[in-house]
This record gives sequence, C-alpha cells and structure tokens, in this order.
Amino acid sequence: FFWNQYLMILYDYDSNAVLDQPMRNRTAKTILEAYKVLHNKLCKAGLRPKLQRLDNECSEILKNYMDKEKVKYQSVPPHIHRRNAAERAIRTFKN
Repeated sequence: FFWNQYLMILYDYDSNAVLDQPMRNRTAKTILEAYKVLHNKLCKAGLRPKLQRLDNECSEILKNYMDKEKVKYQSVPPHIHRRNAAERAIRTFKN
C-alpha cells in the first residue's frame, strides 16, 4: 500500500475551481498521471483547458501531453509567485 505524500493542485480560472489529485511521489510519470486525472475532470465538466500556467517542475512528457491535447502552457518564473494564480488557490486549499 502506497501512501500519498504529495498533492497536485490545479486552479481553473474560468470556473474558479480548485482541484486536487494525490500523488505518491514527484516523478515525471506520476505528475503526468495526476495531471491527466485533473485534465479529464475539467473536460468532463465542459471546461477544456486552453492555457496552463506551470511552475518550473514541468517535465517534457507533461509538455508533450499538453501539446497532444492542444493545451498551451507558460512557465512562471521561479520565486515570482504572484504571477501564478495557483499559489493563491493553494493557500485557500490549505486553509
């Protein structure tokens, strides 16, 4: 049995929704699996992502998946958290 030690937090600006997906580690494959789950939740709700802002922990396989799904992505510069709306969502989630 694996304990989940990490959470992927995804903030959807259009719906103002904060989604989370537990992860057991931070490998590229696990992050991709978690993103796919959250991406599918949004798509099923009719909220297909067009642009994703990412922190600097973005692997090539995640970028390739986003290209395949026609999701544009931007990286937020390190230590400039105010540009990343997800940072506020994470604080809200923790409270």
